[in-house]
Amino acid sequence: MPPESKPINSTEVLQQTIQTIRDRINDFKYGKPDEGIHPPATQGVADSLLKVSNLWSELEPIVKGPQTLQALESITSRSASLSSSTHALEDVLVDGAWKAAPSLQGSKIVLASKQLALLQSMCRDAVLIAKGGFDVTREKIAASMRSFEANQKLLLEGGSMRRLASKTDVAETTDANALDLMTAVGEQWSALKPHLEQVTSQATQTLLRSVVEGIASAAASMDAVATYFGSTTRTTTMIALEILAPIPLTGDWPAGQTMRLAAQLAEGLINQEQRILPGFQLKHVFHDDKCDPSKGSQIVLGEMSAKDTYIALGGGGCSKVCAQEASVASSIRLPFLSYECPSDFDPELSDTSTYPDLTRMGTVTTPVIDVIKNLGDIWGWDHIIVLSGDRSKYKALAEERQSNFQGRGFSSEYKSTDGDDWGNIQRVMSEIRENTKGKNRVVFFIGTETLFRKVICASITEGLAKGITWLTDGTWRHEWWTKTDQSTPQQRQWLIEDVSGSQLKSAFAEFKQSWDAYDPDAAVTRAALKQDYATEQKDALMSVEGSESYHAAHRKWHAVYRKLLYDRGYYDIFFFDTQGDLIYSVYKESDYATNFKATGNGPWKDSGLGN
Repeated sequence: MPPESKPINSTEVLQQTIQTIRDRINDFKYGKPDEGIHPPATQGVADSLLKVSNLWSELEPIVKGPQTLQALESITSRSASLSSSTHALEDVLVDGAWKAAPSLQGSKIVLASKQLALLQSMCRDAVLIAKGGFDVTREKIAASMRSFEANQKLLLEGGSMRRLASKTDVAETTDANALDLMTAVGEQWSALKPHLEQVTSQATQTLLRSVVEGIASAAASMDAVATYFGSTTRTTTMIALEILAPIPLTGDWPAGQTMRLAAQLAEGLINQEQRILPGFQLKHVFHDDKCDPSKGSQIVLGEMSAKDTYIALGGGGCSKVCAQEASVASSIRLPFLSYECPSDFDPELSDTSTYPDLTRMGTVTTPVIDVIKNLGDIWGWDHIIVLSGDRSKYKALAEERQSNFQGRGFSSEYKSTDGDDWGNIQRVMSEIRENTKGKNRVVFFIGTETLFRKVICASITEGLAKGITWLTDGTWRHEWWTKTDQSTPQQRQWLIEDVSGSQLKSAFAEFKQSWDAYDPDAAVTRAALKQDYATEQKDALMSVEGSESYHAAHRKWHAVYRKLLYDRGYYDIFFFDTQGDLIYSVYKESDYATNFKATGNGPWKDSGLGN
């Protein structure tokens, strides 16, 4: 029998389809890790999936039952409800994935799946037209064909399905493999389209067979496209594991900036390679503990009371902070992995009975004295000056180092200086110069990064620039000696004056009130103001025509804060409301009039400013 005469075994196809639907629903209910399918992650997903499951449970016995006209009418009606609920489930899944990973191309995957549904609906409608007696118009097939072609164009070229950039955006297809798959679909659609157009005028059995077989081939190719898009973006749909990471970004020892970079690099490698935690992605949530034990404890307790998504405590840099945070973490049963905290500065950290749940990856500094001894032997050092900051804070450690050096055969003396008194720092360095004339000048420093910079500067002004060796232990941030603290006290005073004065309060209140009054829908407000103000003129745009009160507020205050920006040398000045909206900035770059809320879907929420 020639292929064109061989009947299609529709009963077998139907049974296979029923089994596939049943298996897929169970996969989504209970998970199927080998295919990257996880059980429902939220109640919303579970509720939507339950609705789909219930509708299928009602439809399945009808599909499997006697093939009557009444059954066909019931199937047609119930299929529409099932299809609607399935699309609602897709929306919930995409929404959740977008919040967890804004880079996810969920809308693209869903659109490819909807193309499959369109092909199947065209096949169904063609059959119903041929059978007659059903409320299916030829225009309905024509509309489905137009939608299919528009979606194919969107999948290939990309574009936004809304005015605002959002989770509904579809990226352009540039991957060579995906383009090949899309080309195959296009070729099959070109062959299928004439048959579908003919069905709307003459639905013969021969033509109907061509439509059914053509749609089956196109659907198989479209399924390959959807599978490819899904597999290539699977890493973005992983379940997030949040690590609370207080680190010293400022304070006595601001090495947290380097620690943060290293942690983010490690996080990226782990998430990308998927060898250690397949199906999951790590995400650090950094906070500045200022190298202050009480601040670190406040961060841990505050964050843990505000949300319950943290699976571990990371970060930590200053030993005293680690000691206090370790006790807090142990009390709330939170594993703690410190990224520094050497026990040299707090020997008890090595006591596993006192800190049984603390694990440290810090710099091992115990060999420091041995290294200095070896260097001293090589270069002929015989005397080491231990120089620290505030004596009340560093005396114990400084005297311990002094004793260490004396135990290795060096003579040693201890000096301290007041970090806030430049004259005192100069006097100490002058004393060192006078007392070490004609000798090796070796200084072991203990203190803050800020004081270290001042001490080195004073050594230059006091004539010790040549022939001095600086020693210290621990870890310091990259090129710390090139940083400056010159304007810090002045900047701090300015900020105190700003927040305590009436000008900032009045300006913020007027911007916030006019922002809220612009439109009840915040998305409309963002889009309109971004279009008006985020222009090539940047900060030079003083006002925009319009009756809205926001424009009046901008005319009144923009010149004031633009001048402030230039006077103080700021990068920009930002006004945020408590909903996370950037309601005003002087420079108005692309992040102006967007939302930065951590749990929202704003495009800049994970940026440096967002963090």
